[in-house]
Amino acid sequence: MRGNAQLPARLGAILGDPAERVGITIDGAYAQEWDDAEGHISIVRGHCRVQQGSTILEAQKMVIWRSTQSVGKGKRDRLTIYLEDDVRIEEPGSTVNDSPMIVTLNTRAGIKVGLRLPWFYYVARTIQLDQAFVVQRGVPGLSFAINDGGRLKRVLVSTSDAAQLVDELRRGSSGPSSAAA
Repeated sequence: MRGNAQLPARLGAILGDPAERVGITIDGAYAQEWDDAEGHISIVRGHCRVQQGSTILEAQKMVIWRSTQSVGKGKRDRLTIYLEDDVRIEEPGSTVNDSPMIVTLNTRAGIKVGLRLPWFYYVARTIQLDQAFVVQRGVPGLSFAINDGGRLKRVLVSTSDAAQLVDELRRGSSGPSSAAA
């Protein structure tokens, strides 16, 4: 069996870096984001964490520049990440604590961005803005599809009334309720 390093250069280029097949998650307590001519910029503060597989980047402050390239039938996201204050970078077999640092990650598997409010909810969305999540640990969730022609296609929210809302939706979709009769 031959490893990726022994494959012909052309086949290796088609397969890409194995790390690119793993998605990236970005979390923090506060984020400010905008687009510019080069791509997307995020300033993340407070308990910042970026993870791609077993690689974990942590800091109190991060600036993330994202650019997207078309690659064949898909796309590749490239993140250039500036880390500052309490920087910790963990990879299999090594840990680095140095500040400031700049790291570059690439993925073809997508990016999820979240905002952690430990006392409240976990709020996140996919980078394509097609899914949103507002969830709290231990609280039932209600997932629903949106079909209004916009980008958002699915939402998952935590609510202690999830079972009651499902019952109301079922009654509403099967015709008038008995109270209206």
